[in-house]
Amino acid sequence: MGRKDGRPKKHVDKKKGTAAVTHPKINATPSSSTRTENSPFRGSNHHNTIVPLNSTGIVMAPFNGPSSRATAVKKSIQAVEATNRPHLTPPSDHLQSTPCGKQSEITRKSTEKTKQVIEIAKVETSSVRAPGTNADITICATRVLRNEVNITKTTYTTGYVKRIKLCSYAPEVYNFVEEFAAMTVEEKKSYLENRWVEVVVEIPEIVAGVKGSDSGNSISTNALDQLAALGPEFDESVKNLVVRVKLPHLSNLALTTPLLLTTSLGYTLIKKVVAKVRKFHTLKKMDVLLQLCHTFNRGLDELQLGFILPFYELAFTRWSLKYSVPGMYQPDRVSKEDLGQLQRLNKKFQDMVFQHPSEFEPEPPSTWAKPKVKREVKREYKGKGN
Repeated sequence: MGRKDGRPKKHVDKKKGTAAVTHPKINATPSSSTRTENSPFRGSNHHNTIVPLNSTGIVMAPFNGPSSRATAVKKSIQAVEATNRPHLTPPSDHLQSTPCGKQSEITRKSTEKTKQVIEIAKVETSSVRAPGTNADITICATRVLRNEVNITKTTYTTGYVKRIKLCSYAPEVYNFVEEFAAMTVEEKKSYLENRWVEVVVEIPEIVAGVKGSDSGNSISTNALDQLAALGPEFDESVKNLVVRVKLPHLSNLALTTPLLLTTSLGYTLIKKVVAKVRKFHTLKKMDVLLQLCHTFNRGLDELQLGFILPFYELAFTRWSLKYSVPGMYQPDRVSKEDLGQLQRLNKKFQDMVFQHPSEFEPEPPSTWAKPKVKREVKREYKGKGN
């Protein structure tokens, strides 16, 4: 019931602490200008209320008063907007009445996608160089390593692409020498066409006070044995080569001098490797890499550069000199100052005269032939007055 002045009675919701307007029920049949809706005031006790509509479809307030009318209109509009929002009101009734709506179309497509069978469309396999390595094949003193990783690329019918990396060439389960021997000559040339081969030469340490007594691995156990196991076809197919020279600490090399460096076991090993490189007739590119076990500030020392001198004897001159120290990801080229020092050192070694004990034994004096003595002939010239 309303108040005596005809204004609607306010109802206070004890749970929410808000005041709602109680409308008097109108016993009338809904016409074209009225409709029955749930009460826009949530939390109130009103359920079925006859709300009049104007020509624009906006809900009108059923009571008088400027302030109360404006508030009721504002709340009625908010209630209508909230009713039309799909995320606030479940759209089940709407989907049943309009089966071709947007929401039903999305549901149908998702159902068809779920029922679709996912199949493999294409599988591709390729090999790439393992990160942190200088070449695709590394030949060291004990074994031959293949520094490659297999990548399997699988493409599905839905367009999804999946990549998997496989380390199939671990030295524990893979033998490169056996696989290379099983290839044909054409397969060997095709395999080494664009791949880099690295030969590791480890210079042994020098023992002080003993001539030619370098410790470490001997010449009989080095990369030359692994190169011989690969066969002559390998020598004729290599086109890109890296010779990595692993040097000991500079303090150990300081036990000798540049003049005595040529008599060391490490220098002899370098000369044997250079002789092997001469057999690579198809060689196109070559890098000589000095691997140091320590950093430096003032350039490379003569004792370190001295191990590069045997490479000057090669007829192949298109090679570059690089170096690497701990902490470097990729080798770097040697500076111009170090190259100039290497040129001076090479000229110095070329101008050296090495004295060796003579193997010639002279004949005894009894077998000596008597020297021929030239006789002087005296000639007298007579003058005209005589």
